[in-house]
Amino acid sequence: VRWRCRDRKRYELRNHLGNVLAVITDRKLAQGRGGNQVSYFKAQQIAAADYFPYGQLHPGRYMDVRDYRYGYNGKEREERGEFGTLTHYDYGFRVYSPGLGRFWSVDPLVMDYPYYSPYHFAGNTPVQAVDLDGREPKKVVQKYPDKEVYYLTDEAIELIHGVTEIDKETLRNLKIYKRGGILRVPWYSPSSGGGAITIGDEVTLTENFFRGWEGRQSNLRYYYGDDDIASVRAWLDIMSHESYHSIQWQKYYEESTIKYILGFIYEYTVYIGHDNAPLEKEAEERSKMMNDFIKYIGPKNLYRILYNENLNKEDKISIIKKNDKRLER
Repeated sequence: VRWRCRDRKRYELRNHLGNVLAVITDRKLAQGRGGNQVSYFKAQQIAAADYFPYGQLHPGRYMDVRDYRYGYNGKEREERGEFGTLTHYDYGFRVYSPGLGRFWSVDPLVMDYPYYSPYHFAGNTPVQAVDLDGREPKKVVQKYPDKEVYYLTDEAIELIHGVTEIDKETLRNLKIYKRGGILRVPWYSPSSGGGAITIGDEVTLTENFFRGWEGRQSNLRYYYGDDDIASVRAWLDIMSHESYHSIQWQKYYEESTIKYILGFIYEYTVYIGHDNAPLEKEAEERSKMMNDFIKYIGPKNLYRILYNENLNKEDKISIIKKNDKRLER
């Protein structure tokens, strides 16, 4: 017996800024002149909104927005909490007030932009720009000051090690790069989610994982270059997978890059594709471990621990370990 329950899926219709203008479901509503005649179908619309430039709702030009919590720039709306009934949006690293057109707290990059107010939003050009939350998720990955190379933070190393059992030395030795050059490897489209490739102890990711990706305005769904929950989760997911490829390079191929590349080519050929290759399945199991852990502890809880400025890194690691006994090793 097959059955399907309609009206469970939600589809967002957005503009170039990621603003959720309408939300429809997968239910079709028949339209006709009566009787059994159907002329056409209409999508079932559950919410709609139009916004002023800085994010306030147009009076009389919205419907049922209280039933759908995402809106301006695709961010989550909150109307009850520490700011009372005043509507505000959670941008991950800071909270934004569309009524004021300003953030509630100082820009963490204020020293880099002295010509802006520390509370400014989107460079004061909200019609054509969105506000970046700051940078790559700084509690997971950071950049060396003198070169275009990134590394995993101590908190991320402890977390990935505890969840996936990948040794800390391998994680510390990883060098992370943003895709570039003539070959543009890996050959994944950032607009479809992007991806990564690992050769030895070097991991190269597509540009949607880094701050400043030029396609972020029209593809916010796959932009992981900010200090927000989605970016933290995406980085932990992909680095759990890719770092295990470095283990395979050591374990199966004796740190020989040529043997490693030929081994993957062989598996992709024999098993007809990327996802069926045993090496990929083995690495993907690490991603599953990380995602299971994040679901268990809760994405927001993990984020709040990592970004609590009142805790040092040792305290953060200790709190995370207490939330899951698997990390007590």
